[in-house]
Amino acid sequence: YPTDMESPVGSPNVVRTGEPEIYRDITDDLLVEHAGEDERLLTILREVGYRSAIIVPLQTRRDVIGTITMVMAESQRQFDDTSLAFVRRLATQMAAFIDNARLHSELARSWEAQRVAVQTLQEGLGPDPLPTLESVGLSAHYAIGGADRVGGDWYDALAVDEQRTALVIGDVVGRGVPAVAAMSEYRNALRALILEGHPPSQALTLLNRFAMAKRPDGEGFATLACAVYDSASGSLTSSSAGHPPFMLRTPDGVVQRVWDRPSPPIGVEETIIYEDIVLTVEPESLLVLYTDGLIERRGESLDRSLARLVEELKSAPSEPDAVVKHLLDRLPSYPSTDDVAVMVARFEG
Repeated sequence: YPTDMESPVGSPNVVRTGEPEIYRDITDDLLVEHAGEDERLLTILREVGYRSAIIVPLQTRRDVIGTITMVMAESQRQFDDTSLAFVRRLATQMAAFIDNARLHSELARSWEAQRVAVQTLQEGLGPDPLPTLESVGLSAHYAIGGADRVGGDWYDALAVDEQRTALVIGDVVGRGVPAVAAMSEYRNALRALILEGHPPSQALTLLNRFAMAKRPDGEGFATLACAVYDSASGSLTSSSAGHPPFMLRTPDGVVQRVWDRPSPPIGVEETIIYEDIVLTVEPESLLVLYTDGLIERRGESLDRSLARLVEELKSAPSEPDAVVKHLLDRLPSYPSTDDVAVMVARFEG
């Protein structure tokens, strides 16, 4: 027997008006009126033995979300004004519980939908497969720290031409969709600048102007570094925008920091002009590019973290895949609550 929502009495009326109804004494005439012409329903109502009833609204701060109906039957007791006051207080509490649960469920669905959307975005914008090159062997690892599964770190490697290879590492400050969006824009813009033939310093300078124009409020703050290896000359040209220094290991096991001088990040000041440094690298040299999540530990100085990375790199194997695994296994800062990106390049000459 579905409820007739057009009924002038009962739950439909309480929902419409927000006012309770109390039936202190349910008479047989009232049962006949409720059953209408349905003799079977009337028989059921009489057999149940209804005696008294209260219908109160479930009233939230915004609207009526339903009703509570309480009926006396076998006990033959009757509801009174005291009963009505008690049931109304109960209904107020239940309405709040139900409304909060419903709101929580809606928020949970909303957050879950956002999480799935952001994760899908993150997966779609994740690192591309590393290219297979004759002059440079490559390996990399990327992991998002924390519970939200959304980060702004990235690495990139691309062949500029037959003899030049560009290597990039970056870290957008912040989390969530803004960081992912900025990361995607910077990665694609920097790719275009490098492929146009700009050296690393000029590419970073132009990218910084793009970042300042795109996000003048400073939300595009990022550190990144870029290097271009020329297999014909054996030269490595690099520039940094506030990023932790590359580590270069020579074939005899000596490790040095590449670009260890201070430089401002992207998105801080529009007039910044970045500079290049040029090194000659020997065949079988290793270059390690990384974000701070690989090395930083709470309460520890950056110099100590970098010194540990140098020591571990000295004893690392010579193949890029093995180097990545060695660093992840040996550095106590990993796994990290921060995002981690690391890329290792072996120059074959």
